[in-house]
Amino acid sequence: MPVNIEQARLNFFRQQFEKRLSNETDISVSFKSVVSKERKIKEDLIAKVDTILENETDPTEIGEQFYKAVIEIVQSIFRNSIAKLNDLKKSDIPNYQHFCSLYGNVLVSKENETQLFSDTYEKIQKFHYGPIENTPGRADMVRLLIAALSTKPDSRTMIGGVEFFGRVTKFFLGNALLTYTDNNVGDSFNQANEIVSTIYAEMKNEWGWNPADIIDVQCALWIEFHDNIESYTSYSSD
Repeated sequence: MPVNIEQARLNFFRQQFEKRLSNETDISVSFKSVVSKERKIKEDLIAKVDTILENETDPTEIGEQFYKAVIEIVQSIFRNSIAKLNDLKKSDIPNYQHFCSLYGNVLVSKENETQLFSDTYEKIQKFHYGPIENTPGRADMVRLLIAALSTKPDSRTMIGGVEFFGRVTKFFLGNALLTYTDNNVGDSFNQANEIVSTIYAEMKNEWGWNPADIIDVQCALWIEFHDNIESYTSYSSD
């Protein structure tokens, strides 16, 4: 079911992002240029995962190689996860292998994306390892889950963490979803993805930005809600 986003909020996002665009005649060319760097990161991760899946069948090995790919390609937003999980690898090999198989199974699964997110999210909440058995620690694992889902064919999932999704959903829907205390993560996950789909339709049909696909929209949201968050937290429709 499509989410209900106020047109004023969509327009505000458009106005904020347009400040990044050059005065080229073709606005879609300028848009693609702005999102190109973030897009390459996601494309590189997808390509790496495709290679892993072509060469490996064991979920534990797939998960470990995925983890290494994340460290290599998108390290900047996974620093906390990397520190905790490197410690896990050094101190508790069986638990580390369990952690790797968790993400390997996500990558090989044919299950519906939303159900896969919900099921794995529940397993993360039950994952036992001291430095991870707190809310921020588990959020690091959820961030890796989201990254894994984002590489699957036809995925609508953005790479990001709890804070990022909270900011995006708070601005567009008026309620922060996928937070530390969210009790309906499947529905929240769907709503976050529907925001992307709604903005994609606006960009393509109304704004003339001609996004190549959902990934372009995800990149635009990441750029704005990472670099320009003050504008969105202080937004008022009055």
